[in-house]
Amino acid sequence: FCEKTGLKDWLHVYGVGDHGGGPTRQDIMRCIDMNSWPIYPNFKMTTVNKYFETIEKYGDKFPVIKGELNFEFTGCYTSQSQIKKLNRLAECQIQDAENASVLASTMVGKKVPDDKLREAWINTLFGHFHDILPGSGVHWTREYQSGLFQQSAAITGMVTTNSLRAVAAEVDTSFAGLVKTDTNDKQPSTGMGAGAGCGTVLGYASSVSQANGYPHAVVVFNPVVCRRNELVKVSIWEAVDDSDKTDDKKFAVRTPPGKIINAQKVGSGNYWGHNYIDVVFPASVDALGYSTYIIEKSTKQDGNDGTVKSFGSYGIENEFLKIDFDPSTGAVTELIDKTSGVNLAGKDKPFAAIEYLIEKHCEMSAWTMCETIKRISPLNLVSLTRKQQGQFIASIESVMKLNDSTITVTYSLGSGQSWLEIAVKANWLERGSQEIGTPKLRIQFPFALKNAKATYEIPFGAIERNLNQGQEVPAINWADVTGSVKDSNEAAGCLLLNDCKNGHSLDGSTLSLTLLRSSYMPDPLPEMGEHTMRMALVPHNGKISIDKMIRLGTIFNHPLQVINTDIHKGRFPAKTGDLVSVSAENVLIAALKKSEDGSGIILRLLETAGKDTSAIVVLDKSVFGNIEQAVQTDLLERPLTASVEMTLNSFTVNIPANGIATVKVNFN
Repeated sequence: FCEKTGLKDWLHVYGVGDHGGGPTRQDIMRCIDMNSWPIYPNFKMTTVNKYFETIEKYGDKFPVIKGELNFEFTGCYTSQSQIKKLNRLAECQIQDAENASVLASTMVGKKVPDDKLREAWINTLFGHFHDILPGSGVHWTREYQSGLFQQSAAITGMVTTNSLRAVAAEVDTSFAGLVKTDTNDKQPSTGMGAGAGCGTVLGYASSVSQANGYPHAVVVFNPVVCRRNELVKVSIWEAVDDSDKTDDKKFAVRTPPGKIINAQKVGSGNYWGHNYIDVVFPASVDALGYSTYIIEKSTKQDGNDGTVKSFGSYGIENEFLKIDFDPSTGAVTELIDKTSGVNLAGKDKPFAAIEYLIEKHCEMSAWTMCETIKRISPLNLVSLTRKQQGQFIASIESVMKLNDSTITVTYSLGSGQSWLEIAVKANWLERGSQEIGTPKLRIQFPFALKNAKATYEIPFGAIERNLNQGQEVPAINWADVTGSVKDSNEAAGCLLLNDCKNGHSLDGSTLSLTLLRSSYMPDPLPEMGEHTMRMALVPHNGKISIDKMIRLGTIFNHPLQVINTDIHKGRFPAKTGDLVSVSAENVLIAALKKSEDGSGIILRLLETAGKDTSAIVVLDKSVFGNIEQAVQTDLLERPLTASVEMTLNSFTVNIPANGIATVKVNFN
């Protein structure tokens, strides 16, 4: 070591095994003993910081390595997909619960349940241990972590539900024209997993409602600090009769400015003796704000408010995209960006096709990806049908069969939305073994581009990787492929969003996302059962900015939250503006929470463009009050010396390139 580096100081990290254990008594006694030897290195039990302080004196001798060091154990990006999905859900929903509790605390004085939120974070972070989140644990590891998630989901579901209901109870919904009096306020409904699809089992806000009949009021909350204009689905409970369930039944929505828009009925049913219908309509909600909508029965026939159209046997389009499908495979034949006219789906290769692969046997299958020995692409198509066909949303469903497994893919296009959503439901019954190898399910996007390059989301940022020969690489919410159109050299690309997957690969211009992987060691049956996952394709001209991709990935993983309520007068307006806003587009709010000492709130900001930036953060004074103090802190919320300028309702903070800044704000 001395000969190679010229240094005489060497860092030795030791402890019990590879599981984070510290030095034992025997280690300490050996260190004391060896320090008494006449010819031997001198040991100092100290810290890593002390070591780096020592070698920094010789920093000019060594090269600077900028970038990723390796891609070790690429199978860990996909093994035990349930662990990864539950971790993603937990991380997102705890943030949503923190945002909701801050809103309820500042607006209506509801106490933030610090102890519960802390418990949810501890449960989630326990799963970040190096053999749990990577999916390289034994069967009981997966079972145990799934149980911890259920505890966290119970917490986030109730914290979010109770917080947003408390705010909704004070929002004025009386613009509907009458005030309802039939709600029993003394016995408020609880979550208890209520709702078709059991959304609260996964930690979402409860959709259960006490309000009966029409008009029906809902308050739509935005958990993200950016403005959103998108479709929202509302479940109306106990306000339906048999006539409401007919396909020709009309519903309309009244907005706070008094505008009347159509609503599209997309489903109805019965859940544990409770009738419901689902309607979809466009909602507009400002950053971290809310908007109120009144749903009414309507005979309105004209004034089609949506832009979704159907064409041919299976084609769907809106103002942004035009998509068509191959009836023999269920794959996409056209994905046309209507703003540029570019078709990103090449007709020579099945696009958005599900494929089945088997890797040859290798030791440590949960950790290691081996070469492919069998491939079926595309899968055997059982049926291709239109599901939804309305003014706001249209969908095509493809059903495929693989041995005893069934894979259902639903492609949905919404009015006003520049992305094609892809939902996959797999009843997966494939198992791996030494004799079989490792079965794998993957979706492929062979983009009609040349000179393709991929950018991937990493924690608090993004990275472009020059790996385009099918190497599996990790990403969080999204991966983007940008290149030039084969015929015209026009710059174009496509962003792939996901809600629970990590393993991506780029081979030439084909982006693949691994959906399921049946490793068999150390867990022999990690994937058997039902899986659901969502993706979205967002075509774009030229290169898309990092901040926009992070925003889209955040929006996709943090859906709008719908709270059913009754019609009543309230002290808060029916619609807010931006409750929090940031002056610089390249600066995003990554976290909003109550401070650990309970005296204020914490905002964490992320810079995305790679340049030092001064950002002004404005907080709505009618909600938060006047700012008394704003202090920059470290991640443990300890004050730093960096200055923060402030006014009555804003503060200005400097954020380093690709860096983060944490600010604690107190109000009076």
